[in-house]
Amino acid sequence: MEEEITEILEQALKTEVEIKPKYEGWQPGFFEEVIGAWTGEPLVREPQPEYQEREPFVKQKRQWSPDFFEKICGSWEGETLVRETQPKI
Repeated sequence: MEEEITEILEQALKTEVEIKPKYEGWQPGFFEEVIGAWTGEPLVREPQPEYQEREPFVKQKRQWSPDFFEKICGSWEGETLVRETQPKI
């Protein structure tokens, strides 16, 4: 039995295994083949149009009162949220 196992292992070590990665990526020589391959007119980036001014999303910035959060949501005392009234939605 031991000789049989040894023979199987020796055969396995002699066998060449081709390992292919899951992601093969670019083919060998791809970049060498395509770099500088464009033979037409030179590529030129055209001038860009003027920056477009848009109307502001909010006409005026809101000014929140310093105690806005406490009035709407309540205040924290230790680990407890204390509400004077329920918020109006």
